[in-house]
Amino acid sequence: AWLSLGEAEQEAGEDGSAALRRAVAVLEEAAGRDSRPTTWNNLGNARTKLFAALALRGEDPRVGYARALEAFSEALRRDPDPSSFWANRANARVLLAEAVQARGEDARPELRAAMEDYDPAVSRSGAEGPLWSNRASAARRMGEAEAAMGGAPLPWYDQGPLLSYLETVHVGSDRNMIDLRFPVQYVIRPDLSFRGFAGTVASGLLR
Repeated sequence: AWLSLGEAEQEAGEDGSAALRRAVAVLEEAAGRDSRPTTWNNLGNARTKLFAALALRGEDPRVGYARALEAFSEALRRDPDPSSFWANRANARVLLAEAVQARGEDARPELRAAMEDYDPAVSRSGAEGPLWSNRASAARRMGEAEAAMGGAPLPWYDQGPLLSYLETVHVGSDRNMIDLRFPVQYVIRPDLSFRGFAGTVASGLLR
């Protein structure tokens, strides 16, 4: 009930963290004496939603997301079949990766693990639908992280990441101040007595 209340408050635009804290406390107590995997999965969901709400307030959610992952992992240890358990853990890994990236750290391990969790979720529920879209989104984020941080070593390439090179390459001396180049983008002719040309000076100078 506390989890549903927190979710309802968030849908109404409120913080919801107080109700979610109560939900986490109740579910932690229940998990200590209940062996059902759904209890652990619900605990993971409550922790994920709580620390997502705290992140919006500027708090560091990384430890909280890690604890959510522990609960989802316990649910999967007890019952590895439900696709929702795999999807929930994958979603929590993506949130943890976002928190890690926000602090300039390497999020590739969590994104890689998220894609590995999405695979059984997709295979159990079918390739169509939001799970496949979430998996594709994690793969895109992984590609962006590889571009920013440097991908796996390739035998034919021993330089740094392409993005780092593009951000630091010197281009100041490439400006040509002699040869005029003026690509025409638009011809202005309001009447037969005037014809003007609009464009951008690509090189050279006009005085």
